[in-house]
Amino acid sequence: MARATAGAKLNEYLNSEKGVIGAMTDAGKAVVTRQQQRLDSGSKENTASVSKTVLFSTVIAVVVLLLGFTITFLISRIISRPLGKLAEAAEKLLNGDVNITVVR
Repeated sequence: MARATAGAKLNEYLNSEKGVIGAMTDAGKAVVTRQQQRLDSGSKENTASVSKTVLFSTVIAVVVLLLGFTITFLISRIISRPLGKLAEAAEKLLNGDVNITVVR
């Protein structure tokens, strides 16, 4: 009889605690759901921010490359024109023309 009484008390305790445990489980699930929603919204904000940063970085990189190519082209012209004139003067000298004037 004592065993049946103990079993009945245990069932009564578990049944009364089931409501509390269920409430705790529901509260835990609500917390998890809320945190997941916060993470999702933060993730969307971060994705938008990263996309803007990547676009800005790409534009800056293209501008810097174009500027670099332009500067390289201009410097190569500054160097190659006098060298072309010097080569032309050397060709005239090779052909026997000693009246050569090389202008800077």
